[in-house]
Amino acid sequence: MPAGRESAAGAFIGDEFYVATGWDEGTRASKSLFSYDPATDLWTTGADAPVAVAGAGRAVLDGRLYLVGGCTNACGENSVQRYDPQTDTWESLAPYP
Repeated sequence: MPAGRESAAGAFIGDEFYVATGWDEGTRASKSLFSYDPATDLWTTGADAPVAVAGAGRAVLDGRLYLVGGCTNACGENSVQRYDPQTDTWESLAPYP
């Protein structure tokens, strides 16, 4: 992986593994996104998430990665973010209650 992460959100979408956000090596919440293609054994960098978080809940639905909540400097973030690998774009959705 291009850079270490702690409490990142990892999930497969199709044949690629995506690692989003998490604490960076300086223990700051990150917006980064990396994807790994096992067929080529290569990591690539994708678009940054709108909100830097660590420990977010995650789900894959209809080929998109969803991040819900997480921690910035303190836990309790209520953001919902959606990543579309087809367009390499993120969208901020309505916060969860």
